[in-house]
Amino acid sequence: MILNRLLIIFLFMPLFFCAPAVKRNVIEKNDWTIHHPVSLTHFIGVGCVKMGAKIEDVQRAARNMALEDISSQIKVRVEGNTVVEETQKTIDGQTTDASIFNEKIKTYTESILEGVETVETKITPDGNYCIKLSLNKAAYFSKLNEKINKARSIAIDGLVAAEKTDPVSRVYELLSSLKAIDGFTSSLLKCSINNQDIILNTEILRRLRQALEDIQLKPAIPELALGALDTLPDTIGFYVYCKNIPVENCPLIWSASNSGVTLIKLSEQKPGFYPVRISGLSASVGKVTITASIDFIKIRDALKKLGLRLPTGTMVLSRAKPTVFATGKGEFIESLINELLNSSTFSMANSQESSDYTISASLSVDPDITTQRSIFQASGKLECSLNRGEKQLIEIRRTVTAGNGRSGEAAVQTLKKEAVRIALQEINSLF
Repeated sequence: MILNRLLIIFLFMPLFFCAPAVKRNVIEKNDWTIHHPVSLTHFIGVGCVKMGAKIEDVQRAARNMALEDISSQIKVRVEGNTVVEETQKTIDGQTTDASIFNEKIKTYTESILEGVETVETKITPDGNYCIKLSLNKAAYFSKLNEKINKARSIAIDGLVAAEKTDPVSRVYELLSSLKAIDGFTSSLLKCSINNQDIILNTEILRRLRQALEDIQLKPAIPELALGALDTLPDTIGFYVYCKNIPVENCPLIWSASNSGVTLIKLSEQKPGFYPVRISGLSASVGKVTITASIDFIKIRDALKKLGLRLPTGTMVLSRAKPTVFATGKGEFIESLINELLNSSTFSMANSQESSDYTISASLSVDPDITTQRSIFQASGKLECSLNRGEKQLIEIRRTVTAGNGRSGEAAVQTLKKEAVRIALQEINSLF
């Protein structure tokens, strides 16, 4: 009996001595802060951050790290317009479509992570705060597919609605539909509309491009050269058509190639015709290109990024310089005419009959030169008139005084320049 008991004790002694060591190995193997846990049913995320002064900041940083850990594990493949967890399986001997669209999945993951649960937190012996999170795979993919199906539904509804609205609203509808499915692979976007199989994003982009091409802006007058005395017609503007049908209530943006020209939008005069009032179109401006384009508020940049052409229309306006004929001769009027030509205000006419304007001018210089504080003073009488036909537009009769410190002759030259400046200022004020 005693021998048997001793034999039993002898046989079980190794187990007693080894028990603490086995326990240590089990704890280390199951320590999720050291060995990342794996689950068939859940995504497991672990985040560890060194303890700091503010425990709230440490907890937040560890949680964010664990969430990123979960996000990095999510890979998907496409099976019949549905995303499932990516595996190495084959269907009917062929590898499944493993197209990854991580940016879109990441965006959706961020909004689905409310399903994440905190499993455990602990502080490790080396001073790290650690958190373990889990996300049910079945629930995640169910929610993800729900969001994808909703996005597809929004895109399809927008595509159908676009065909029933006006041309401008159609562009907004199609672009909104395209944004709803931005980032999806073609495998997820295969569908059937009116018994026609399509890839949704390709079809929407095609229709969006066509919708923009269907809109045309046509100027009432493509190019107009105005004479010096012509007035601008009231019919300057653009017609807006879509497939040759006038587009009503179309918002337009107007611009001119020269900043000196002012454009004022007027109300739509008749269906599809949008006029504009123009001012500041002087002869010195030269040719001006007037451009009108549809004001796609807030989506202009998005359309350009897609490489799409925005509907625009242009027209060219120009005004000829008025012609002037100088009556009388003399040094002063020659100087005045040269300055007028240099400033591009007028061009010269061969005769008074062919001119738009006639000008006469003279400066009678007083022969007496005076001095004041060592400055030579010259004075004279300026007479200048500008006529349009029989109508006198400008008449200047003024005594002009100017000085110069060098000499009396220099004072006279300064006087002539001042008289020309005064005449130029008065004449240019009309144009």
